[in-house]
Formats: sequence, C-alpha cells, structure tokens
Amino acid sequence: MPAVDRFLSDPVEFMQNNIVSTPEGGDVNKTGGKKFFTLEKLNGLASSLERPGAQIATYMARPAGNGGNAEGIMEIYWCPYQDDSIQSTTVSNAANIMFTAPMNGCSFGVGSPAEDGSRYVAHINMKSQNNAWNKQDAILKGSKLGSTIVSPHMYMGSDKDPVHVITFGVRNSKTRQWSFYYQLTKMGVGANGIIKTLIGVFPV
Repeated sequence: MPAVDRFLSDPVEFMQNNIVSTPEGGDVNKTGGKKFFTLEKLNGLASSLERPGAQIATYMARPAGNGGNAEGIMEIYWCPYQDDSIQSTTVSNAANIMFTAPMNGCSFGVGSPAEDGSRYVAHINMKSQNNAWNKQDAILKGSKLGSTIVSPHMYMGSDKDPVHVITFGVRNSKTRQWSFYYQLTKMGVGANGIIKTLIGVFPV
C-alpha cells in the first residue's frame, strides 16, 4: 500500500511509527492554504526511543509533482514559514490534514474553532530577537491564537541536542473538529552521518 494511503488511514499511528519531515524553504513556504502533497521515502533508517531495536522509516512530505519516489497524492492544508515573521492560514473542510515547516525554536498557535470547525493557525519565528520564545508565545496569545500552542518551552530539551519537530493537524470528517499534534525527533551525529531518534507523537 502506498505511504499516502497508509498515512491517511490513521495519520497519528503513521507518525508514531515513521519519521516525517516537511520543506523548510522553497516556493511552498511563500503561500498557505490547500495544496497537493506526496510522501517520498528517504534513504536510511532511524531508531525509536519507545521501541528499542525497531527500524523507523523516514519520509519527506512535499508538494506533489517534483519527481522522486512519490507514494501517492493527498490534499492538505499548509501553514507557511518565513524567518523572523508570523505566517498563517485557515484550516477548514477542504482537506483533513495540515502540515507546516519543521520547528526547532519556533512556536505554532491555533485559534478557537468556528461554528463549522475551521481553525486559524500560525507559525511564528523570532530567532533574531532576545527572549524569542516568550515573545513568540505572547504574540500568538495576543493574536487570539493561544487556544493551542506548540512552544519551544515544550519540546526543546535541556540537553541542548538538536531536535526536529513536525506539527500536524488531523480533521475528523464526522465531527468536523481539528486535533493537533507534534512529532518530536532528536538529531545527533554519528560516524555514518546524522542519527535520528523518534521520541514520540504528542497531542496539544
């Protein structure tokens, strides 16, 4: 079964058992809204903190039509990212999945649900400023995006090891409600290159 089909059948379970990344730059981050994405399997395997010895596959979720080892196509909402700015979009009923760019110091905020279940979401980064994490969270709360916040205070470890966070949303088509999660992966360097360890998937 193609990776996209397996992902759509249970997005949270897929993210619990595979590491997924998203684009950090490029044209996709110039605009938000609904887009066609695919899952491309990457070379190499990762490990899992919760399941020692398990081999974890890695994928790139990216815009469809760019070649590579694409495994199906899906409609998603994309919340864009730009350095030192806040970028936003609205997730509604035109797709049941949302992704945004990787986070390693950024904050992500979600507004309260509208009557139809739609939510206003934003990805903010103020890395060039002092006290960036607190400022980011304060701006989200002041912009009525504090109903749910994925903050670096939540996912950045005290050991200072690099982390890779993918925030994603899943819409229940029956209840029309969106739920949000983040996948946390710890990054390290070994003799053979980058070492990825899947820490887990956490609801927010």
